Amino acid sequence: MSRKKGRGVSILPMTVSKQTHIFPEKSLDIGGQFYIILSIEVDKMDEKILELLAEMNKELKGLKLEMKESNTKIHNLKLETKESNTEIHNLKLEMKESNTEIHNLKLEVQKSNIEIHNLKLDTKEFKTEMHNRFDKLEAKLDGVGDQFERTNESRIDEFEFIADKVNKLEKEIYFLKKQE
Repeated sequence: MSRKKGRGVSILPMTVSKQTHIFPEKSLDIGGQFYIILSIEVDKMDEKILELLAEMNKELKGLKLEMKESNTKIHNLKLETKESNTEIHNLKLEMKESNTEIHNLKLEVQKSNIEIHNLKLDTKEFKTEMHNRFDKLEAKLDGVGDQFERTNESRIDEFEFIADKVNKLEKEIYFLKKQE
């Protein structure tokens, strides 16, 4: 249906059949086509349309404002996400550095353990060598002690021998003095 505008009146085309009753005061015949005249004024409809458009405009402005706020929030979230990603990246770098330091410390501990093991081996070798030296020294001291004991025995034997000789000489001197 096409709509024709008249002055303050809307006219709608209508197909008329034989059974349709047309009231001449509410219809119009233009070129064999019948039109029904509606009693709603165009101005009132225009006012309502303008009111609806104004309301829609307000709603659209509100939606735009909400969209701007949402976009601002999204932008802020993106910035926070970037900051968080930067912090995470920095933490990852720090963890890598810490892992490297831990690895280096492990290597140093392994080197120290090897050095300690070598020192233990050296100490065992030194102890074995010292035990051998002490055994040799002890054997020499035993030999010296044996020699000292033999020397003492011989001195004791000599002392007894000398003491016996002196006693015999003293007896002889006594007898000689008596005889005189």
